[in-house]
Amino acid sequence: MKGFALALLFSLISLASSPFNGAWLTDIPSAIEDSKAETFLLSQGKFTRGGPKSRVSVKADGRFHSIGPGDYVDEVSVSILGPRKIREKDRLKGKLVYSIVYTVSSDGKNMVSTITSYNNPSRQPITTTINYRRIGVMQKNAARISGEWKLSDLSSAKSDLIDELELKDGYFSLRRSGGRGYDAQIGGPPVPISGDAASARAAVTMPDDQTIVVNGSLGGIPTTIVTMTMQPDGRTIKVAARRLRDGSESNWLMLKQ
Repeated sequence: MKGFALALLFSLISLASSPFNGAWLTDIPSAIEDSKAETFLLSQGKFTRGGPKSRVSVKADGRFHSIGPGDYVDEVSVSILGPRKIREKDRLKGKLVYSIVYTVSSDGKNMVSTITSYNNPSRQPITTTINYRRIGVMQKNAARISGEWKLSDLSSAKSDLIDELELKDGYFSLRRSGGRGYDAQIGGPPVPISGDAASARAAVTMPDDQTIVVNGSLGGIPTTIVTMTMQPDGRTIKVAARRLRDGSESNWLMLKQ
């Protein structure tokens, strides 16, 4: 009976074009509002991005240093370009995947992070600019980048902020710029995610015709649950992403184009 109900649901989806189908733009203000603060530290010649247990903690000497095996980055290089400017380069298996330049304002209250990503199938650079504002007071005698920062703005090419979604014949597909994405059978096995880590997989379910749930995993270990819920206007998707490692959740909106 359950199998019949699923088959009926998929047939109904196929008969009418799903409201999920089309191009969806990530709404930056909603993503910024729910973003978490980030911590940076430059002390005694060592750069750390993240908390005390962060994998990214290396000497700021311009050389690549191993941070141990990883699905996205395994080597990091940090160069001090000036009292307010730092460059980070990230590699995976010898290939450059990210280049990040951090520039702190002269008063130390704001910071701009320019991220160039090569981590996509086309290997074409995708650049994103993130603006931060400092949380709390800058410590005396500390490096300008040191402290806690909250995202205040983000800019990127519009094409890099768009997801192309298609729901058809019991399958769900997601496509992003640079060739990233996947095609998954609803209720089927996990499938590879093009442009993600080699072991990254996505499995898709639909508890109802207004909700898509994507279960992400790395190396067979569940990592994220992303729930996309179509809103009554048919032109807005509410996204809730939960990271299973620590239970943290992020929320944002996607707008129909």
